[in-house]
Amino acid sequence: MHAQTEAFYRLLDALRARHPEVEFESCSSGGSRVDLEVLKRAERVWVSDIIDPAERQRMLWWTSQLIPTEFQGSHVASGRSHTTGRWHDLSFRAATAVFGHFGIEWDLAQADEEELAELGWWIDWYKANRAVLLGGDMIRVDLPDPSVYFKGVVASRKAIFSLSQLAASPLGNLGMLRFPGLDPAARYRVTAIDRQPVPPEARHGGRQPRSS
Repeated sequence: MHAQTEAFYRLLDALRARHPEVEFESCSSGGSRVDLEVLKRAERVWVSDIIDPAERQRMLWWTSQLIPTEFQGSHVASGRSHTTGRWHDLSFRAATAVFGHFGIEWDLAQADEEELAELGWWIDWYKANRAVLLGGDMIRVDLPDPSVYFKGVVASRKAIFSLSQLAASPLGNLGMLRFPGLDPAARYRVTAIDRQPVPPEARHGGRQPRSS
């Protein structure tokens, strides 16, 4: 295993020398190639072949203990996960994926016009906030309920936080949520991240647009 790992590093070094402009990704789940040494040679690592956003909440949380957010491959997939069989709303899939090296792993020929409009909004939002998401300080907050993940990224005087509850909680409520890492001398305006309304031509049968 040690010899194979060193051979993998030599392979990446040779490829980098020949193709300095190519962006390389290192495998994770099947190849076990996420370590600090490989980060010298790859622009990102693939966290797992499981893209189910509920599972990815946990994976991104713990992977970010070692790997910076900008190195973690994090994709929006189809509504039904091919690994778990579970269905998740596009807003949850996208809101999970933006905390990483954002990408799309979904046959968009199977998406309807409303889904394409919503996905387009998330892509634009990610581009507008990429500097904060990938350049700020990662904050993780431990809560009494282990099924709740509360994290954020703080950069200068702007922060983006995510609160995800993955299972029914035995607690009546989570209590007061405190946002650590903020500048104590600054005042912040709290705004929910909502997608823009879907234009009428992108709707089906007069349905109202979903909020994210």
